[in-house]
Amino acid sequence: MSLTPRQVRMLHVARYKTATSEEDYRALLGRYGTPERPLTSSLDARLQPAHYHEMMKVFGSLGFTPAPRPATPAGGSPAQVREVERLCREHRVEEKRLRGIVLHVTGKDDLRWCGRRDLSKLIQALRRWQWEEEGNHAAR
Repeated sequence: MSLTPRQVRMLHVARYKTATSEEDYRALLGRYGTPERPLTSSLDARLQPAHYHEMMKVFGSLGFTPAPRPATPAGGSPAQVREVERLCREHRVEEKRLRGIVLHVTGKDDLRWCGRRDLSKLIQALRRWQWEEEGNHAAR
């Protein structure tokens, strides 16, 4: 199994951030090939994930620390978000109350972190709430 594109990018970033020369980088890659055919590129299919982790340790000893990936909103579909907003207007649910419902139903802190599946659960919960409010307790 060769490296993922993200791992290749990370190697290039580490090389740049540590100001490693081209020759030194090629020598580091060369450790993982065979004496007859050393590796010369991070795109070589023979470069394995275990080699990547060893190389990242070397770059770490040179002072490189990878930045954590920023958290990004999961994002459901716009139609789901509109449906949640419509149901909240219909039930007169305030923002603070909605955050509590979102946390209870999905386990997420905020609506923006909910994915499609979470929003689907939330919509179903809000629809059941509407059904129960009307006093109609028929089979669900």
